[in-house]
Amino acid sequence: METAFSNLNGKIWLFFDSAVEWELVTETAQQVVVRMFHHDLGQHILMTLVYAKCSSVERLELWDSLYYLANDMELPWLVGGSPFTWWNGRPNSEYIFKRLDKIFVNLQFQQLFPTTEVEHLIRTCSNHAPLLMTCEEQTTNFVKPFKFLNFWTKHATFNEVVRRNWNADFIGDPFLMFKHKLKKVRATLSKWSRDTFRDIFKQLAILEDIVKVKEMLFEEEPTIENIIVLQKAHEEMKKYLSIEEQYWKQKAGMTWFAKGDRNTNFFHNNVNGKRKKLQLKRIQNGDGNWLKDQEQIANATVEFYQKQFTNEGNPTDVFMLENLPTMVTLEQNLELCRFPTIEEVKAIIFKLSGDSASGPDGFTGLFYQECWKVICYDINDMILYFYGGAPLPKSITHTNLVLLSKKPKVHTFLDLRPISLSNFINKVLSRVLHDKLEQFLPSLIYPNQSGFVKGRSIFENMLLTQEIVTDIRLRGKPANVIIKLDMAKAYDRVS
Repeated sequence: METAFSNLNGKIWLFFDSAVEWELVTETAQQVVVRMFHHDLGQHILMTLVYAKCSSVERLELWDSLYYLANDMELPWLVGGSPFTWWNGRPNSEYIFKRLDKIFVNLQFQQLFPTTEVEHLIRTCSNHAPLLMTCEEQTTNFVKPFKFLNFWTKHATFNEVVRRNWNADFIGDPFLMFKHKLKKVRATLSKWSRDTFRDIFKQLAILEDIVKVKEMLFEEEPTIENIIVLQKAHEEMKKYLSIEEQYWKQKAGMTWFAKGDRNTNFFHNNVNGKRKKLQLKRIQNGDGNWLKDQEQIANATVEFYQKQFTNEGNPTDVFMLENLPTMVTLEQNLELCRFPTIEEVKAIIFKLSGDSASGPDGFTGLFYQECWKVICYDINDMILYFYGGAPLPKSITHTNLVLLSKKPKVHTFLDLRPISLSNFINKVLSRVLHDKLEQFLPSLIYPNQSGFVKGRSIFENMLLTQEIVTDIRLRGKPANVIIKLDMAKAYDRVS
């Protein structure tokens, strides 16, 4: 470190190396604000370091200063207090761990450093653990798959583009025909989007500059012609502002959000927060070794879940099924085997959420709902073909696995919960079977199975279990045994 600086009371210290130019913006007893310029990044960054007073009255001056800075902040901005966690030094049940201070950054800082991390260093001469913040400018670049953007459906030419390209120049089974048509539309929509909307973020920046110029012209010459030109520029910018909000809302996956004022920053922050939670920087493999290289983590992930989802046992003897009682009546069997009508299929498609996450093919439910008149017969042919006994091809059954953390800190793959993002058409096929089975489940599943059946509550079994445990613990009762099954393998594994 080549440069050092402290505030008036010596409670806040800054150290810089030669790669950073810095300029003091303001200095008080509670904060130091500096503007930094990093030569490698070519970017100015504002940093506020805080050591707040204990009195809430004395802290008012600090909060007013931070609020004033935040109002018109356009630079990447970091706000941090004394970067420590604290431990009271006591063991067992008397221990207290507290994170006294945190580091806050704004949206511009997150965009500049998308993989910012905070690491707790070891405690040495103090019961405080220093925090090390690591900022990286770029992340690993991956090939981005096709994603259907729901705001496309609001464009006047969207349906016509789909209609013109929903065709095939060959004859095949319904699954193959649907796959070919979907692939053709996917390529066409990608090109159509680039030509129609271009880069929405660059276009929005250009339109903002155009509006500024038109406003200046109107102020100089407030004529009818200039106000009409200004209004047209405003309308075009509002259109792209709406598109930008819809884009980030879909990326955020917040279907519960009600319509109101533009919430672009809110959705953008939500997306960045989800990305950080889904990032896997290191993990422990089955041998207890920590993996940090992304390629090693990827290979270990594939290996782990291949074992999880592979049946390792012997095939079930189908003759054992002869000992099971017949639960399905003739009438129920006829209803289950009945081919669904096109009206039933349509009702299912429009009942499913159009905003749900897409599968490997990239199409959301809104595409199927908006283009129903164009694609309905192909979908109906597929479902009838499937009900006729045809197996589902991989183009339908392919699924994206997303790993969500079960715990705040992930150490091993057992701390992750995989969820499946299936293609929407696969959800439709599953829903057809679901709706048929749902009406018969209460008569097929014994009453003592209270979970996963509509109209039954799993809490009944939980209360019954509590009563049984309480009863057998009473004195004078004969010896009893309670067996608790480990259900983790039942849900986390195929076999």
